[in-house]
Amino acid sequence: MLPCPTGSRYFVKRESELLIVGCVETIELAALDLGLRCRIDTGARSSALHVVSLEPSEDGRMVTFVARGVRDGRRVRSQKTSPILRWAPVRAANGSVETRAFVALAVRLGTQVFEIEVGLTDRDGMRYPMLLGRSAIAGRYLVDASRRYVTRERSEDLSP
Repeated sequence: MLPCPTGSRYFVKRESELLIVGCVETIELAALDLGLRCRIDTGARSSALHVVSLEPSEDGRMVTFVARGVRDGRRVRSQKTSPILRWAPVRAANGSVETRAFVALAVRLGTQVFEIEVGLTDRDGMRYPMLLGRSAIAGRYLVDASRRYVTRERSEDLSP
């Protein structure tokens, strides 16, 4: 039996019950109607989404943000207003600490759709607009760091 993260709703009895993903995958954000290239990062605790603008409401309970991605094969921007779950300090890839707004977003990775907490930040200098951290993948996936776009390969196998 594999250990389950504290507070997790997913109880995995065998490793064979977990889906395999690569270190880079394509995910869909349903609320924004966007597809994004995403780095699967087991070294990062939280997930992060690159936003080009971020405007908290006056009372600090909501945030309006704009993200870029792909829709119907075209690069587009999508705006969303969402409740802020929390503000929290996060150590960025460059070592600096910044306070980020976290929101709940439904993501689709492969055949699974699930809701995760995502920190909104400027990832402009990064290769991937989204980072999926270990709290999002725990109990759902095993990561094969030698492969990329495993879920795409799996969906191509299902086509007639």
